Amino acid sequence: MKICLISKQFYPETIGGAEVYMYEIYKRIRRENEVTILTYDDVDYEEAEIIPVPKVHFILSSFLFSIIAGLKARFGSYDIVHINGYWGEFSGLFVRDPIVTIHDVGFLEKGGVLNRIRFSVLGRVLKSAKKVITVSWKTKEEILRAFDLDGDKIEVIPNGIDTEKYSFPEDMGDEIRRRYGIDDGKIIFSLGRFARNKGYEYLIDAFKDVNQRLKNTHLIIAGYAEDRRYLDELAEMSRDVDNVLLLQEISEDEKLGLFAACDIYCQPSISEEGFGISILEAMASSRPCIATDVFSGVGHLPEEFLVNRGDSRGLANKIIELLSSDYRKIGEKMRRRAENYSWDRTVDEILRVYKEVKIP
Repeated sequence: MKICLISKQFYPETIGGAEVYMYEIYKRIRRENEVTILTYDDVDYEEAEIIPVPKVHFILSSFLFSIIAGLKARFGSYDIVHINGYWGEFSGLFVRDPIVTIHDVGFLEKGGVLNRIRFSVLGRVLKSAKKVITVSWKTKEEILRAFDLDGDKIEVIPNGIDTEKYSFPEDMGDEIRRRYGIDDGKIIFSLGRFARNKGYEYLIDAFKDVNQRLKNTHLIIAGYAEDRRYLDELAEMSRDVDNVLLLQEISEDEKLGLFAACDIYCQPSISEEGFGISILEAMASSRPCIATDVFSGVGHLPEEFLVNRGDSRGLANKIIELLSSDYRKIGEKMRRRAENYSWDRTVDEILRVYKEVKIP
C-alpha cells in the first residue's frame, strides 16, 4: 500500500505520546509498504518530507501545516492517508476518506473562540473520515457525546509499549542519581510537555508537603517547553521548594535513565489526556504510578492509584502512602499489567483498519 502519515510533530524531535504513537506505526508499516511522512519537525527519516512552515505561534504554524500537508496528501495518489490528531485535524478537510487518530478531546471542556473553531473543524473531519481511531474507550465515549457520529465508525486501539526496552539492569539509574547528587534519596518523576493541562503546579505544591513529611525526597519533572511562559512560572514556583528539578529537551537515553532512577512516577494532569503513554512506560519500568482522575476509564492504571485532578493535598497523601508502602512489589504488579500492551499488536490492528478502508 502507498501510505501517507500526517503528523505535525514527530519522534524523536518531539518526545510525546502522540509523536511516539506515529513513530511506532511508521517503524513497522514501512517494512512492506511505501510510506511518506508529512511533518514539520526536522526528523532524519528517508521517507520524511518536512513541511517548511514558520514555527511562530503554535496556532498559526498548525493551521499552515495542516493546509499544506492536506493538499500534498490530496494530490499524492495514496491508498491511505492517516492523520495524527493534535492540530493536524485541519488536514482532514482536504483529503478524501482519511483515517484520523484522536488521542483526546479534552479541549471540549474549555470555552473560548479557538476551541469553538476547533470543535467545528473536528466535527467536519470526523464526519468525512472513513475511520476514526481512538486510543481508549474513554475517548470514544467523549467523542460520541460531543458529535453526531456512528459509533461503528470509531475503532478503539490502545497504545502499545516495548516492554523489553524498559527492562533495566539494576544499576541503570545510578548515573542519573550521581549526576544530580541524589544518592539514596527517593525520586518522584514526571514526564511530559510543559503545558498547562499537565497540572505540574499541583505536583510541585503537593511536593512541598511531601518534602516536609518525608526526608530526602526529590522531584524531577522532564519534558519539552511547549509553553515557555508556563515553564517560567513553574521555575519561579520551584525556587521556594527544595529538591525540585525541571529538565528540558532530554534524550531518549536520559528518559530511560530517569525511569530507572525513580522510585515512583506521577502524572498530575488536569485535562486533555486520552491515554497517558508515559504512565504505561513507567509501569513497564516496574515503577508504581499515581495519576489523576483524568485517566479514569482508560484502563491501564488501576483506579485505586488515581486522585482528584487539581487536589494537591490528595496527591501529597497518595505519594506519601505509596512511598511508605512496599512500593517495589506494587511496581512489579504494574509491570505485569503493562505486558498486556504491545506495539506489534497495536499496529497489526491499525493495518487491519487500513486494509478495510483502502481507496480502490
